[in-house]
Amino acid sequence: MPVSGRARLQEPQLKYNSLGGDVSAITSTEAVTCLCLSDKILALGTETGNVHVLDYSGHEASDAFWTAQ
Repeated sequence: MPVSGRARLQEPQLKYNSLGGDVSAITSTEAVTCLCLSDKILALGTETGNVHVLDYSGHEASDAFWTAQ
């Protein structure tokens, strides 16, 4: 059923910020294939099997990095 111009549903407006920190360096060399969130951190999984643990500013935890073996 066609909808007239004024009666169209408006898309919700989402507020977001791009991740900074180390994310740009990570995504320049690897493709991100999964993302997991917790209350304090996020984990980025890549196509090469690496897991990068980051804070919500995008800075990688220096002691938290796993790689596929």
